[in-house]
Amino acid sequence: MLQGKQGLSDKEILYFYKNILVYCEEEIVRHFRIDSKCVKDFIKDERINIHPATTGNPVFRLEKIYEDKSSFFSFKIHKKQGQVNALFKHFRNTVAHCNVNRQKIANRWFYVFIDKDRGKLTMTGKIPVKKLEPFIVALKQSERMNT
Repeated sequence: MLQGKQGLSDKEILYFYKNILVYCEEEIVRHFRIDSKCVKDFIKDERINIHPATTGNPVFRLEKIYEDKSSFFSFKIHKKQGQVNALFKHFRNTVAHCNVNRQKIANRWFYVFIDKDRGKLTMTGKIPVKKLEPFIVALKQSERMNT
């Protein structure tokens, strides 16, 4: 498997492939909501900064990953795309292109995500290892029911 390159165990790689890559390939047509209670509560409780990038508000630079132990996701979003769908798309790309790894930052273990499109940064993010799975679960539970 890909263990050496990203510092991820086989178990972690399997989790990423099953719960992010395959999930996104099968379910990304659904509509998810960043403003759903489960996502808002999780983001607030865990102090995760969600930063959708726009033309005047670019994706956070790579150096921000190493500045402190805060959790954040900064990602490019298209007008018709919801924030959670955009985040899932970038998560999927980081897994598919082997751009997710585990790193110790400020004495804490994080998953670090980097997505690029044609060399341009489209997503940077990090979250404590123990918080990723509950975050993914909250995002999955945010599916909009009336579409």
